[in-house]
Parts: sequence; structure tokens; C-alpha cells
Amino acid sequence: MKKKSIIILGGSGKLGTELNKNLKHKYKIFDFSNISSKKNHFHLDLSTEKNINKFFEKKIKFENLCAIINCLRTKSEKKENFKNFNTNCDIIIKNYYFFINKFINIYKLKNIAIINISSTNVDLISHQPFSYHYTKSVIENLTKFMALELINRKIRVNNLQLGIIRTNNLNKIINLNKIKKIIPLSIIPTHKDIANTICNCFIENQSLNGNTIKLDGLVTNIDQIYFASQLDKKI
Repeated sequence: MKKKSIIILGGSGKLGTELNKNLKHKYKIFDFSNISSKKNHFHLDLSTEKNINKFFEKKIKFENLCAIINCLRTKSEKKENFKNFNTNCDIIIKNYYFFINKFINIYKLKNIAIINISSTNVDLISHQPFSYHYTKSVIENLTKFMALELINRKIRVNNLQLGIIRTNNLNKIINLNKIKKIIPLSIIPTHKDIANTICNCFIENQSLNGNTIKLDGLVTNIDQIYFASQLDKKI
């Protein structure tokens, strides 16, 4: 039996790369991103309409597509200004939306899952720039809009809101044991946990549509000022 296929938008970033590692045993992964040299990579530049149209000149062959995972994220800048703010918002929101709709229409897609990724920065303010907070918030509303818009195609659109992710380098950045005492459930998910949630809750489960699931150990239930003050003490 042939593997089902998954497309990861922004698959060359940290999250996309880790999802690829944790999902490739079960699914055939296609990486759509602007930087990569991996197998099954297709260069995708969402910065302009011209570049998006150029992408569709390629004839990509994939079978048994079951999901598209949106791992696009804002480009970090030392100092945010009008130009890079608008560029980030265009790529993450507007251009992504039009690309997905065109992709669905050209390939006549039905009965698949689209998984957007947002952040606890929807609810909590952090060191991240405003464009990051803004786009993550809009993604959650866009998820609901797309879910309703694509319902006739039996395309399910959901969102996964992530907080702190446990990595090998996390202890070098923060005191992990003390941070776990702040997070109510004392659970900091790994990339494997994220992959399992995407697989079990969104791809294999066909009952969810237009929903956001939080994988943050209930950190967003903590008072913002208290959380920030505790982080200052513990890091």
C-alpha cells in the first residue's frame, strides 16, 4: 500500500524540518519552501503574485495527498519597519491564502486536511516583533474562514497553537526545570509530540474543522504579567 502524501509549506525551517523527520516514516513528504536541497523539494517563493504563478508552471506529481501543513513564519529582522512588516504580512497571510486557493483549484483537491500553525503569542506578548504576533493572531481567524469556505470540498482546516518546544538546546537558553514549574501541566512538548498531534487530531481524525488546539501546557491560562515576571527571575 502506497504511503499517503503530505505537503509542508516552509518545510526547510526548524519546525518544518523536524516535522519531516517525525512524519516521513508514515507519509511521503513534499517540501515547498524557498531554501532547500532535500529530496522532494519544490522551490516556492510567496513574496509576489508573479512568483506564485511561476510555481504553477511546474508539473508536480503526487499521489494520495492527505494534508497540507503550513509552517510559514515571519522573517526575523533586527529592526521592524513598514517594508518588512508588510512583506511578512503579505507572505504569511494574503499570499498564503491566495496560493492555497489556487493550488486547490488547479489540482482539484478534495477531502484533505490543512493544518495552520500559530503561537501562544496570540495571547501572550513576548520578545517577538509585532509582525509575528499580528500574523499568528490573524492565522487563527483565517483558519475559521478557510474552514467555512472549503467545506463543500470536504477540506478540513484547523490550527495548532504552539508554546515552548522542548529541544536539545532548550536548557542552554532557559532553566527548563524551573520553567516547567510555571507551566500548569509541567509538560513541554517535543517535535515528536507536535507531529503526533497533527497526525492523530487533524489528519486521521475527520471530525474537527475550524478548530484551534493548544499544545502549550496551559501556559496561556496564566496571567501575562505573572508569567513575564517569573520568566525574568528564572532565566
